[in-house]
Amino acid sequence: MSATAPVIARSWLKNAQISPLKGREVADQVRGLRVGRALDILRHSRRKAARVLAKAVNSAIANAEENHKADIDALVIRRLEVSDGVTLKRARFGARGRVCRIKKRRSHVLVALADESGGEE
Repeated sequence: MSATAPVIARSWLKNAQISPLKGREVADQVRGLRVGRALDILRHSRRKAARVLAKAVNSAIANAEENHKADIDALVIRRLEVSDGVTLKRARFGARGRVCRIKKRRSHVLVALADESGGEE
């Protein structure tokens, strides 16, 4: 993959209901791959984060097709970032009258695709 290929399509998925750490584990598996191969990996993964990332990748592919008339077979995932979103704080009652905090973490997903004619898989 050459570093000079320009980014042609982006997609943001905000406030996805997945913890950023779990999302980054799946994102590391598909970063830098061609979109067809990446979607195959995400489709066959059992992780919830894989479904969330597949949704963002499909949106970026649709943006590339609609706005730039790009060839899907030549698209590569150039950037795939999972960053912290809003954390919802909830309370759960504990022993001896205490209250325990529950943090429901959310994340923002950024997908940027580049168009590359030739390259490795």
